[in-house]
Formats: sequence, structure tokens, C-alpha cells
Amino acid sequence: MKFIGLFATALFFAGFQWSESASISTVNVEQGGSPRLINLGTVDCKSYFADDAVIRNWTEAKAFCKTLGMKLATITTSTQIAFLKNVYNGTTFAGSHWIDARDSFEERQFTWDETKTPVTSLSSFTFRNTGMPFQTCLAYISAGTPDIYVYPCETQIQTLCET
Repeated sequence: MKFIGLFATALFFAGFQWSESASISTVNVEQGGSPRLINLGTVDCKSYFADDAVIRNWTEAKAFCKTLGMKLATITTSTQIAFLKNVYNGTTFAGSHWIDARDSFEERQFTWDETKTPVTSLSSFTFRNTGMPFQTCLAYISAGTPDIYVYPCETQIQTLCET
């Protein structure tokens, strides 16, 4: 009888330990983990990755990329602009994606957050004001004709990371 009691106790603790370890992945998913990160390819010695499965605000997007060992994407050359335009396909890379640029506290002036340098490489894009107050962060819009949209940083959209 002691053996059965000992066996039942061991079985209980084994089940408890299994359920504790099984809940770890649930916590990671709730913290913004993505089951689907899209590798868009490499250009100018950097690779771009889009997360179209989860929407985040700008700060969360920046933190998400960092947890993956990446950073929010910068678009600094005409080659990168052409590359991102060419990888748009309407199914796996479409819509608004946060990039690393945000308001430099001067009207219509933005800086790359990582380097604190002015955003000059996006002059070929049309900047679209979303009509909302406090537009402080930039998003790349992958579409037939890509644009840069100015959004409040709290807006929930998709993420574009780079390595």
C-alpha cells in the first residue's frame, strides 16, 4: 500500500512539473512572440524580416526585434527601397510596418532612432499623414506603390526588423 501511495505522489509531482514547464511557451507567446517571421531576403549586407502575424506599437516593435537579436529596420539606400518594393506580394508582406525612424521634435523632421541621424534616404517617398494627432513614428507601407506613413507611436501595426 505504501508503494501505491508513493507512486501516486511521484505521479502527481511529475504531472505538476510537466504542467509548469508546458506553460512557459504560453507566456512567451503572450509577450509578443511570433510563430511566423517572414524572411524577405538580403540587400546591402543586411537581411529584412517582417512579422505580419502580430501587431504592436512602435516601442513594442523595437523591443520585439531586439529580443530576436535584430533591430527595427532602416531604409537608407535606393537599393533597399527598390528591394522592399520588389518583395511586396500582397499575401505575406503587405500593409504598414514600423521602421526605426521617429520624430526629431521638429516639424516633418525624423531621425533613425538607432543612429540618431536624420532620415534623408526616404525623400523619394510620398509622406502620408494619417490625420491623427501626435504623429511621431514612421511606418513603411508595402503596397503596389510603397509609401511612408506618419503614425502616432501608439498605433498597433506590423513590424519590419533587420539584421
